[in-house]
Amino acid sequence: MKPSNSVRAGLLAQLFWAAFVIPPGAHWEPRTYQVGKLAVPSLYWKEGHLVVSAECRRPDGSVSCEAVKAVDRVNAKGLKMPPGGADPGAIACIQQAHGQVVVARTQTGGEAGFCAFEDGSLISTGSLDFHAHRNAGF
Repeated sequence: MKPSNSVRAGLLAQLFWAAFVIPPGAHWEPRTYQVGKLAVPSLYWKEGHLVVSAECRRPDGSVSCEAVKAVDRVNAKGLKMPPGGADPGAIACIQQAHGQVVVARTQTGGEAGFCAFEDGSLISTGSLDFHAHRNAGF
């Protein structure tokens, strides 16, 4: 019996997202968030559903840091969600990416959750949530 088109599409999506790859020439939009009194320059890649601290971008244009590596470590199927309305990206940060959750202010005064790593890099909890679901095949 042959798998259906939707099953094949799901398998292809899982293979594509099994190892997150940022293509050369990806368009990054600069953003700034406020963490405490510190202004944190960040980069937003719309097509990759990714917001990371700007320090992840290397002089050669590549993007690499603990925050980016965390994208491959998160998976919604393995999350142990507490009761209540917890942010799945924040839970993935703590349980799977082994980071620390911090709250930042946006340029418009709103709040945004980030996952902070020992190398100083940050990734938005929204990015972690998105990729945890992609990695789980949802």
